[in-house]
Amino acid sequence: MSFMTIPEAAILWHISVSELRELCENHMISGAVRVHQRWFIPETAACPSVQHPLS
Repeated sequence: MSFMTIPEAAILWHISVSELRELCENHMISGAVRVHQRWFIPETAACPSVQHPLS
């Protein structure tokens, strides 16, 4: 399985890094894992704005 970092996913999904980090910390992205201070998101993960629209 391939993973991407928060900045890579934020660019791909057109959302801010801070919003995406908050979604990771709240466990709202399926399959996201934290290793030390970095989050890794599966390349097959769905865009969180599709799963949970941001207000």
